[in-house]
Amino acid sequence: MTHVAKRAVRDFGEWACISLRPKTQIAQHYIDKYKMNITGMTLSLEVPEIFELIELYDHD
Repeated sequence: MTHVAKRAVRDFGEWACISLRPKTQIAQHYIDKYKMNITGMTLSLEVPEIFELIELYDHD
């Protein structure tokens, strides 16, 4: 997830967004662990939460 977040920031800067369509069983995991928002049939994450995700999980 961090790799995708970093790429979104690199490609889109302050307009970065991550969106995915998880299976029903794992959706709550993404909401709880990564603070993703429910956006219809998908889950999404935008700036500034993307920056928080990178800071928390990027260990490069």
